[in-house]
Amino acid sequence: MSKTRECGSCNLCCKLPSVPVEPLNKPRDTWCVHCEIGVGCRIYEGRPSACEGFRCLWLEAGKLNLLSDDEIPYRTHVVMGLIDNPETYPDSGRHPTLHWWVEVRYIKQVKRRYRWVIERFLEKSIPVIISYGAKREVYLPDHPAFEEVGRRMARGEFGTVLETREER
Repeated sequence: MSKTRECGSCNLCCKLPSVPVEPLNKPRDTWCVHCEIGVGCRIYEGRPSACEGFRCLWLEAGKLNLLSDDEIPYRTHVVMGLIDNPETYPDSGRHPTLHWWVEVRYIKQVKRRYRWVIERFLEKSIPVIISYGAKREVYLPDHPAFEEVGRRMARGEFGTVLETREER
């Protein structure tokens, strides 16, 4: 049976990710000026396309029985989102990407707890980017389609990357 979830008082997606496009130009780890913490977006109906196109994995996962109800982002300190808009999120390249934004002080426990999510998405040839503070880790699927992405990352075309790993 599939579940439909709602954000409720969770607004962590309004804080952790950067939204580097107009009209927001919001840096990471800062609250969006339009967010009423614990309530939601004050301009939800007319929100920017970057926000409208964001797909929270916790909300989507209810239909897939992937993450439990208790794993709502404000409790786990991680926002996991499926990104497929390279103009809005240039880190994703041209491929759909699973991007995690993690509160820095929780990075070790989040990576331990959700290692299986990384593995599952890599198996489906979906790259994973984990951002915390000013650092980023990138996990690329072992697939020829991602060889060019790996080369571009090594050249710094996507900003500073802490680690680049190809894993099976």
